[in-house]
Amino acid sequence: MADKDLYDDLYRDGYRSTMSGIELARAKGIDHFANHIMQPGPVKMMLDYGAGAGLHMPIWQSLFPDSQLYFADISSIALEQLAKKYPQHKKNLFTIENYKCNNNGQQFDVITSVEVMEHVEQVDDYLKDILRLLKPGGFFLWTTPCGNPLSIEHIYSLFTGQIQPSKDGKRRWGWEDPTHIRRYKSSEVKQLLKNSGFSNIKLRYRAHLFSFLVTRYWRLNQLADPMRQNLLEADYKYLRNLPNAASMIGCAQKPLSE
Repeated sequence: MADKDLYDDLYRDGYRSTMSGIELARAKGIDHFANHIMQPGPVKMMLDYGAGAGLHMPIWQSLFPDSQLYFADISSIALEQLAKKYPQHKKNLFTIENYKCNNNGQQFDVITSVEVMEHVEQVDDYLKDILRLLKPGGFFLWTTPCGNPLSIEHIYSLFTGQIQPSKDGKRRWGWEDPTHIRRYKSSEVKQLLKNSGFSNIKLRYRAHLFSFLVTRYWRLNQLADPMRQNLLEADYKYLRNLPNAASMIGCAQKPLSE
């Protein structure tokens, strides 16, 4: 999968420990998507796959208040931090080794994976494990950076010569997080999910223009917090059906019969 030692070191140094403006905007999009597009019905058991140190705990507590929450990650350091911060969930933690979650046979109504897919080397194995962990009819909810053409990030990277080939023949932006292996186009993610056995695939998009401007331009970044946050949320709010975006939110379903 990804390098466990690398992520252990990152989490020791405080990696993904606080919700930033971008994270908060993403959370708003996830909340809308789950409630209005995915609509999973009653959720008794939910697993956050690639949970890290529990950054997204407030989202899952709000979205699934009656669910048993479980968390999995390749980093034992991240899971230790999660258990320390949320001791009520310390018995619901699983390690992921060689693309297999070491759960105790449970199957889940919903599995979430926020900003994980771009870090995973063998995406087919990652998706197959998630499918294995879902109950028939269960939902997989994810977010990941998007490589669709004509997003503002794509245009910026093109004109600054920062579109790089990834090891698997896709693409990545040269200026982004070095742990990002590639950016998928939405059509590529759909095909991967279909090939892995998922159905009922739905996508929406965020980070079209306003997110880029707010995070890139100093004057906009200095706006008062409410104004800045409104701009960060505007892309998903008004443009979520347009695929020329830098990020996508999606869901897919495990068929009731295979």
